[in-house]
Amino acid sequence: MPARRDLVVNAEACHDREVATNHAIVALFDLDGTLIRVGDPVHHAAFEHATQVVFGAEIAITSLDLAGAVDRHLYDQVAARLGTPAAAADARFPEWSAIVGRYYELRVAPQDRADWLLPGATEVLRRLQAAGVALAIATGSIRSVAERKLLGAGLHQYFPAGAFGDEVPDRAGLVQRALAEAAARYGRRFLAADAVVIGDTPADIRAARHSGTRVVTVATGRFGTDELDDHGPDAAFEDLTNTDAVVRAIRGVTGRPD
Repeated sequence: MPARRDLVVNAEACHDREVATNHAIVALFDLDGTLIRVGDPVHHAAFEHATQVVFGAEIAITSLDLAGAVDRHLYDQVAARLGTPAAAADARFPEWSAIVGRYYELRVAPQDRADWLLPGATEVLRRLQAAGVALAIATGSIRSVAERKLLGAGLHQYFPAGAFGDEVPDRAGLVQRALAEAAARYGRRFLAADAVVIGDTPADIRAARHSGTRVVTVATGRFGTDELDDHGPDAAFEDLTNTDAVVRAIRGVTGRPD
């Protein structure tokens, strides 16, 4: 296991320049726990507020299975717990997600999440972008919340494409949608073999395996490296601070450069 965390990359190798010409690789990044700290209290409060308004019920978000979940799936958990018919829940989801987004945007201003940025995140994204790796966000947060988080952390400029938790019901759906959105933005088709998921939960690993992509994990969320290793990622890191090793793992380069 440690060997995977001690890779060496040559950022100036010719392969980087080849990638830069055709976006041969697309990196699909989770957000909470991967690029910024997990456990946003305003996001949690927005979820609970919207649930109270729409369903008239007080349900603590911490009573739900949060690890790797998408907001739509959490909403569906709430609706099922309250006995709401599926058709009625579907009809009210746009209202619920609009309330969540409005609540969050009123309380989190641009730059309010700058100190939530995890160590190494910006440098990894900068290096990947410079190397020509296509970037897309694949987050369980609904779009309006995720966009404010990205803006607040100063990461929005790295992600011209993405998939969000109000668009699909699960992580595998996020991967597929993010691939499609990246294809539209970068003007080329990305196969699963061209993609790598970067996340912090076993759910990210399962979604990647289900979709046929590679997966790189970081232990900066709710799970430690050993727990993540048990699920068999292609590479595992304590965090993103070893930029060379992380970039090399995402690019799928094996061995040492000549």
